[in-house]
Amino acid sequence: YFIGNNFQRENSAIQKINDSYFNQIWDNILTYEDSYGKHNLTAMVGSSYRDEAFDQLKVRALNFPIDQEAAWFIDQAETLDTDRGNVGDNGSRYYGISYFGRVAYNFDNRYLIYGTYRADGSNKYQEKWGYFPTVGVGWVLSSEDFFDVAGIDYLKLRASWGELGNDRIQASDGATTTSVVTTSLGDVQYSGTQTSNTFSALRWEVVEEKNFGLTAEFLRSRLSLEADYYSR
Repeated sequence: YFIGNNFQRENSAIQKINDSYFNQIWDNILTYEDSYGKHNLTAMVGSSYRDEAFDQLKVRALNFPIDQEAAWFIDQAETLDTDRGNVGDNGSRYYGISYFGRVAYNFDNRYLIYGTYRADGSNKYQEKWGYFPTVGVGWVLSSEDFFDVAGIDYLKLRASWGELGNDRIQASDGATTTSVVTTSLGDVQYSGTQTSNTFSALRWEVVEEKNFGLTAEFLRSRLSLEADYYSR
């Protein structure tokens, strides 16, 4: 194919971009289970650490020898592309840690209750920590002596309430930036620095959720049904 003159560069150009990405996740979970008689208890505690970093370096230059591929390097250029900026970099860093726990208890696999609690920390916010509880209950109605419904082999009712945290924003949104400022007072010019934030009071987004549902089995457990109603 042929590239028309209007789309050809007058001067040869070269650009090099280096990107690096690092992501580390470290989870620790400890679980305890015990049963005594008709009482059943499960407890869990854990922590999660995450570290994510992105870095970019970009260099651009004009007028380099194109007749030999061995010379296609930035330092072979004669003129830097000052109109567009010859060197630039970009990057972000995100890290956070979470502590969480869960306790679940049931009596005779008939009456169930559980609770969870999370403490999440993130460097994206000025208010680093968010705290999110959850509680839930369940009742296996089909295990009761009075339950005798033909065709229903299993029926469980359940309800829960909880709060969820969301930190899906750019890691740089809550960062503090520094810039140079210059002002004149009379015949004297003063220079200094000032700090600013894109958002000055970022904190965790909290979502409240309520859930009501049932689980049922029919035809000797060959057919099952799960239905949920929730509000968020």
